[in-house]
Amino acid sequence: MCFNRNILVPSYLIRTGSKPHSRWLMLILTVCIALNFSSRSTAGKVTGAHAEKPRSGWLYIVDSNNGNLEAQVLLVDPSAGRIVRVFKTGMNPDIALTPDGTRLYLASARVTPEGTANEELSVIDTSNGASLLTVSNAKRNTYNVVPPSSSLAISPNGRWLYVMKYDQISDLNTLYWLETFDTVSGKFLPGKVDLSGCGWGRLLPLDKNREIQVVCEQSKDVRLLKIDNRGAAHAAGAQFDQRNSESAPSVNFERRFGKIKSSLVAESFRSSGSRNITVLRDGRVLSYDAATNALAEVATPELPADAWVQSVAKAKGHNWLYLGLRVSKLTSTGTGSEAEIVSLNVSNFLQTRSNKISQRFDYLYVSRDGRWLYAVNTRDANLLIIEATTLKEVSEITDLGQTPSLLVESP
Repeated sequence: MCFNRNILVPSYLIRTGSKPHSRWLMLILTVCIALNFSSRSTAGKVTGAHAEKPRSGWLYIVDSNNGNLEAQVLLVDPSAGRIVRVFKTGMNPDIALTPDGTRLYLASARVTPEGTANEELSVIDTSNGASLLTVSNAKRNTYNVVPPSSSLAISPNGRWLYVMKYDQISDLNTLYWLETFDTVSGKFLPGKVDLSGCGWGRLLPLDKNREIQVVCEQSKDVRLLKIDNRGAAHAAGAQFDQRNSESAPSVNFERRFGKIKSSLVAESFRSSGSRNITVLRDGRVLSYDAATNALAEVATPELPADAWVQSVAKAKGHNWLYLGLRVSKLTSTGTGSEAEIVSLNVSNFLQTRSNKISQRFDYLYVSRDGRWLYAVNTRDANLLIIEATTLKEVSEITDLGQTPSLLVESP
């Protein structure tokens, strides 16, 4: 059985509570899956009788449970296709993992019987799941059911946890800012970084431990923050700014002759020197030189009609950039959607490969070693595992709670 690369593994064979005479088959199947991603479908039910220490390559996946008051974070072994541990949380959870994998920072809202939502930040010992510390995390940038991205990010040395926050002053006035949590003292620093007009920001800590990029889709720019010892930004600069460039696109999101046109920022990452590489929602890849304010289009991938970039994945230290596409389709029953992945070589920005995916997905991640892509399907609560070099699907893990979304890989 282990030698059949196309074997289908019925989910009922690997769930907890299978009949006694099927246990030997369950064991064989689990060993086969652990040796390679040979199964097309495995169930993500918890199979461990006791908690296991996280191993390299295991995945923490946020499940907001359809936005209910009680949610969870799942620890998943992708090789075996099983849930190893479940961390119970409050409403709308968010996570960040230390670089050594020993601490999980978990943000969620605990709702009192009176209906008051208290935002909390907990520090979890990943070796045993114990909560070491819980502090107030007021004004966290929270979400409705599923998050656009994480609002937490940790510095490369694990010392600083950055948290996006907001306050709704009025219907037309929302304040956004960044706070810093000192992981040694277990307290938030007093300073704040103003992020006016940013909207929901995607956070990218840089190699320098007190620097972080914030991708601001609403204001269509990428900001570089240099955090001081009190948690405020004593210097900040634009790593990508369309507002001051004559060649910058101006449209937010529209269809032109069957093609999506958009200047909204999907993702951005540092290149060499003062240069930043930014991907727009319509697939264009732009190079921005912060020193000269020069903006150049370096790639325009060939995308299907009515396709737009849902998510972007790039492994640190690897030259491949992956665009996860959502493709709108008209069907006999209405409007549907398909999914596709396009890969680019960032050394020359040539499109290397594209492949249609069997099902729609909402989030795309790449493993630390650059070998695997993880596509999270929130609607159907499953995870597709895709070989990064070929863009071919090799495995599917099902039954991942109710609404899986954010994913973090254990080092």
